[in-house]
Amino acid sequence: MHMWLHNAYGALHHQATWRGLLKRDGGQLRPFALTRSYFFGSQRYSAMWTGDSQTNYENAEMSVNQLLTLGVSGIVFGGCDLPGFFGEPSDDLAVQFYQLGVFYPFMRAHTNIPQTTDEKYNNFANREPWL
Repeated sequence: MHMWLHNAYGALHHQATWRGLLKRDGGQLRPFALTRSYFFGSQRYSAMWTGDSQTNYENAEMSVNQLLTLGVSGIVFGGCDLPGFFGEPSDDLAVQFYQLGVFYPFMRAHTNIPQTTDEKYNNFANREPWL
């Protein structure tokens, strides 16, 4: 039962967020909400992103398939974490992922902030292209 209700619960949250933002702004501004939990009709209330991905070429390629599939299903305002969420991109991967990302409907730079003191996992640079 949880499997069927989990995403509906999330969809009701972003629907309520959208309505709250609309009410707060007196209907003068279009609300913006971002979610990973989508369900039937979610595209009316929220943009979405594909979630936490690995920083590699395979996930860059997979993001195109994910966004095209979501677009066909009606969720057209979507994107992914550039240049991947987990891992440190090479300069070449970062450049190519950003070049690909400019064609996504929703583009954002996002990364993991590890909760560990281990230097091996705690050395993620900022993702802004100018850095």
